[in-house]
Amino acid sequence: MFFSFDDFDRSMSWADELQRRLEQAFHAPQSLNQVRTGFDMHETEDEVVITADLPGVSEQDLEITLHEDLLTISAIRKIEPQEGQRVLVSERRPFKFTRTFSLPTSVDENAVTAKLQNGVLCLRLKKAKTALPRQIPVSIH
Repeated sequence: MFFSFDDFDRSMSWADELQRRLEQAFHAPQSLNQVRTGFDMHETEDEVVITADLPGVSEQDLEITLHEDLLTISAIRKIEPQEGQRVLVSERRPFKFTRTFSLPTSVDENAVTAKLQNGVLCLRLKKAKTALPRQIPVSIH
């Protein structure tokens, strides 16, 4: 019994579909409010830096607020087909989330920058002058 490439293609297509369905069942968020987005936070001597993967989120659908030592990031990703298009496959999902971080130190609220580029958000929060280490001179008597 010989198999043709068509038989192989059909079996691979079936395997791909099975894998996609298993991923949806066990790894995909179950609602718009459950999304897993990667965040990193690190600290240097003079700033706190937060990066986040936000694929498909536009600048208009992103809200960042800072209140004392709490930083909140909210985002919405909308998936809307263009007018006149017929959807053939739809695996991308819209999402909405809010994430709040407790900052490890006081920051200067007037020295915060946010840049969204290629689906990655980068926040730079300068530490407040009172939070920076200060050298104290010692006098000898």
